[in-house]
Amino acid sequence: MFIGRHEPRKGLEVLLQALPYLPADITLLVAGEGPATARLRHATAGDQRVCWLGRVSEADKQRLFATAGVLCAPSLDGESFGVVLLEAMAAGLPVLASRYIELFHLAVAARQ
Repeated sequence: MFIGRHEPRKGLEVLLQALPYLPADITLLVAGEGPATARLRHATAGDQRVCWLGRVSEADKQRLFATAGVLCAPSLDGESFGVVLLEAMAAGLPVLASRYIELFHLAVAARQ
């Protein structure tokens, strides 16, 4: 699952490009909107494994956290703290994050 603004620095395009390399039974839920939404939706048109959700309410976000297998945060550029990542972890959802998210650095430091 991806939740966030659809803009280049968030890395959604990279995640979508990686989808063909993942098992065929993987479905990617994409929540949020942004300047890249139309282009990315067009690029994935016909791919039944991508489910575009648009903006989701807080209640829907919590339901997604409870049912998704993992939250992907493939940011390509500096990210602030990443509240959505904390929310996902608080809900018990594993997070797969790039090293460009400050939370990644905190997690690595905590393990050392």
